[in-house]
Amino acid sequence: MKFGLYGIVLAGILGGSLAWATGGRSVDLRIDGVDRTVHTSASDVQGVLQAAHVSVNQHDLVAPDLTSPVKNGSEVVVRRGHLLQLSVNGKLKEIWVNADSVDQALSDLGYDSRSLVSVSRSQRLDDGTTKLSIDSPKKVTIKADGKSTTVLTGGPTVYQAIADAHVFLGPADRLSV
Repeated sequence: MKFGLYGIVLAGILGGSLAWATGGRSVDLRIDGVDRTVHTSASDVQGVLQAAHVSVNQHDLVAPDLTSPVKNGSEVVVRRGHLLQLSVNGKLKEIWVNADSVDQALSDLGYDSRSLVSVSRSQRLDDGTTKLSIDSPKKVTIKADGKSTTVLTGGPTVYQAIADAHVFLGPADRLSV
């Protein structure tokens, strides 16, 4: 009787260890560039995220997708969606991006690095809505003293374009647009 009880306890310990060894996984989870390791018995990405108490929504990118199987040593990447309220050359629009910074978002959206932006390009995007004003560079021809000068300017005003062209107005100079 005594040896039978020991045998049952030993079988339980070995069985549980064997179940953990065959079903336990160590998965690398990266959320917006921050890494951590999740120990789980989940068999797919969705299960890993649930075990790590990470929720995702329709604007987040998850790779591999939620139904993909995982094994020991798998990597799961989540890029959070960020809402940008853009004013581009005076036209308002809202767009979701999965970038970490303003600079990366603008690059992903195809905006020229010479565009003027209302906030620092190095600003990190947070969970809230980020408001940006973008003025794209424009080719402007300036005629001064009978000479034409073409300049590429991102400035929002005629005076900025004149300054970018290195044309200096005196008190008696007249300007027409």
